[in-house]
Amino acid sequence: MKLYNLEIWNEFAGQFGEQFRQLELLYDETCSIVSLESTEADEHLHERWIQEFCTQILDEEVRKQLEQIIKQQYQEKEMVDPTETDIV
Repeated sequence: MKLYNLEIWNEFAGQFGEQFRQLELLYDETCSIVSLESTEADEHLHERWIQEFCTQILDEEVRKQLEQIIKQQYQEKEMVDPTETDIV
């Protein structure tokens, strides 16, 4: 299967060489502009994702264990647990 994948790649990858080159140029031009620092909005989305993930766990015992692990992580990093604020 891997050999077949390589054959397909070798056959068709050349068709996209110009697009790859353009993407590289675009990246080179914009990488100094785009900040990789996480923003408050990014952090909020991350917190929401974690909370929603926890609510999807059907086993209540497992959900509570995961919530405890998450709370412990916040405490170790000296961060405010969003479930204990009005942020959620």
